[in-house]
Amino acid sequence: TWSLGYGSDTAWFANIFIATSNYPLIAVSFYASGSSNEYEIYIYTDVIDNKPRNGVLARKETGSINSPGYFTIPLKLAIALTPGQKFSVVVKLRTRNYNYPIPIEYPHKGYSSQAKAKAGQSFVSKSGDSWSDIHTSWGGLYANTNVCLKSFAGLPPLYPPANFDLQRLENYYIFFKEYINSLSWEANPKNRIKIVIYRLYRKVKGAADDSYQLIDELDASVFSYDDRGLKKDELYTYRITSFDEYGRESDPVEVSN
Repeated sequence: TWSLGYGSDTAWFANIFIATSNYPLIAVSFYASGSSNEYEIYIYTDVIDNKPRNGVLARKETGSINSPGYFTIPLKLAIALTPGQKFSVVVKLRTRNYNYPIPIEYPHKGYSSQAKAKAGQSFVSKSGDSWSDIHTSWGGLYANTNVCLKSFAGLPPLYPPANFDLQRLENYYIFFKEYINSLSWEANPKNRIKIVIYRLYRKVKGAADDSYQLIDELDASVFSYDDRGLKKDELYTYRITSFDEYGRESDPVEVSN
């Protein structure tokens, strides 16, 4: 319903939230009033009351917005939360050629007369160092006012590893020849959540899909596997999946000899 500023096109605003589930934080949203805008987003966990920049800095992201409007910004990496945990979303926003960068909602007759707010929720700052609680400062001028800044929790999509590849290798020994299926893959850059393990499955090439067997679980820092001791006529199809910290398993990708 309105915008505030400090006589400059740059200002800071923040909300302190309390997580209500163990879903991770995946996006934030706010209004930008300039035709050219630049933002910095800071996420802090385990914050102290009334101090939005106190706690553990879990994420910083920057970007630009080239029109006025309401924008939802997906975080490049989801942030784990636990029920009851306090966290803050802090935004430094520059709205070029517009000196009121801070979007607010306050009780306005005919528009938002039922708006409610509490102390300890929304904060504003000129520099990002010293903060004012917008609900209680300035003699209550902005009582029941919040800054327009939301946070969104949920589970982002989960993707399998990228560039899954198989190379057939041979070792010559005195009494026999060993064939090796050397597998490799890469972390999928589209994943925005922590991957815990990769699961590797195998079946005889040409067999039914229900014959896949789990052959190993590999730490998320491992990106190769050698299936050794094979004979020349042993040909296999392999599948690999990503397994995240919330117990989800991705769809597979596969390779064959």
